[in-house]
Amino acid sequence: MSSKLDNCSVVMAHPDDEVLWASSVLSSAAKIILCFGDSSKPRIGHARRLAMKDFPLNTLEFLDLTEARVSNRARWPNPQPSSAGLKISRRMYDLYNRAEQAYETNFSRLCSEFSVRLSGVDDVITHNPWGEYGHEEHVQVFKAVVHAQAKLGYRIWVTNYVSERSLQLMLSQADQIGQSTEPMKTDTHLSKELKQLYERCGCWTWPQRHIWPSYEMYYELAPEKRSPRWVSTLNFVGKEGKLRPADAALALKDG
Repeated sequence: MSSKLDNCSVVMAHPDDEVLWASSVLSSAAKIILCFGDSSKPRIGHARRLAMKDFPLNTLEFLDLTEARVSNRARWPNPQPSSAGLKISRRMYDLYNRAEQAYETNFSRLCSEFSVRLSGVDDVITHNPWGEYGHEEHVQVFKAVVHAQAKLGYRIWVTNYVSERSLQLMLSQADQIGQSTEPMKTDTHLSKELKQLYERCGCWTWPQRHIWPSYEMYYELAPEKRSPRWVSTLNFVGKEGKLRPADAALALKDG
């Protein structure tokens, strides 16, 4: 098992995702790429841009793409994968299916950006195939990182967070997961600093009373699909963003 991922690149969908899901590696990362700015929430794009100007690490690259407004639009409770992330349900008011078109356009843009920005990189940490708690754009960023890997050849490591909603999606994607790192301590000082920055700028999107787990782990994306016969520990995102360690990878048992 690998215990350190020094000099890796961290690729996350939204400002604050990096500190929620990968605080343990941020200070040693060679590059931190955050993808989305404007969203359906008024003024959050401006708030995110303000936060990015004051980001305390000089390894940041902010793409400032516009979100596709597809949050909670996958076919829950049984989401289906698509080439751009997850299949998006149509809504009556979206007669021309603009959200799905924007989602597919963003996937193409992300693939193009990553094919340049991740050139020469050895290790990339990104969202897991189930998007932590099932966020459609988290899954999309993961898919775009995988797409660029075919050209660039880096190793992909994914986060170890899951929620009740994303549990079945996680189980269906578990054959992509390979070896894990040793547990890595979350960075409590940097987490507090970044949370305060996002709160001050008005773009902290998670519960105000969020408490980080003591440790995180990362799983290497397996080069080929494998039988999910592994036992490990996931950090479970419960109600109101509270976290608790899950038991034995939430029903994935050896044998």
